[in-house]
Amino acid sequence: GVEGKDMYIYDNGNRPGNAGNSNYWKEWWTNRYDPVENPNGQWPAMIRNSSEPAATSSFWLHDASYLRIKNIELGYSFPITLIKKAKLSSARIYVSGQNLFTFSSLIKQLDPERDNTTIVNTSYPQTKIITFGLNVSL
Repeated sequence: GVEGKDMYIYDNGNRPGNAGNSNYWKEWWTNRYDPVENPNGQWPAMIRNSSEPAATSSFWLHDASYLRIKNIELGYSFPITLIKKAKLSSARIYVSGQNLFTFSSLIKQLDPERDNTTIVNTSYPQTKIITFGLNVSL
């Protein structure tokens, strides 16, 4: 993980203000300011074809500190007394995972590990992988 990293999240590919010309995250839509339906919304109003929300602001600077569980494996080796009956010298069952959990205050669609110099949100997310296996020796 990393502590003390900031990320400027208002970039190409996720702009909550100008809904007519670009994409935006679901959270920005559901928690947007609306004078009638959501006057306490956290994110700017969705204004079609507006240039006003494009202004640079520290509002878009967010804490990107995170903790990520990159690799974890749990396994069980069967006792030799049990596997001898099957004419085996060893047997182990396991499950492993990669990128299973990320703890961050960022919007869940944003990867806190992405490059801070990127101005386009086109990076692929971290792939979660779960593997089950059995190791057997005769």
